[in-house]
Amino acid sequence: MANKVNDLRSALELLKGIDGQLIETDVEVDPMAELSGVYRHIGAGGTVSRPTKEGPAMVFNNVKGHPGARVAIGLLASRRRVGYLLDCDPKRLGFMLNDSVANPIAP
Repeated sequence: MANKVNDLRSALELLKGIDGQLIETDVEVDPMAELSGVYRHIGAGGTVSRPTKEGPAMVFNNVKGHPGARVAIGLLASRRRVGYLLDCDPKRLGFMLNDSVANPIAP
């Protein structure tokens, strides 16, 4: 899969197109513990059973007390998802990181 992820918007668009990788909600959520609790329950597959399961990343479009703000959470929560974003086999991510450290790009 050849993808071009170069910012948060393109990352979200890519994940929208992959079944089970992104959920968006317009339900109002309180940013004080409720938001992370909802993500932990849905995105991490539950709050008690271990190990946690791979769930979708989430975008909350209605954050209580912050009109117009959106919160994205869990984008890098699994090696498979990071592989999608970097267009890389998840088993090769460590090698990719090693190559990036050996070949820095000037700011």
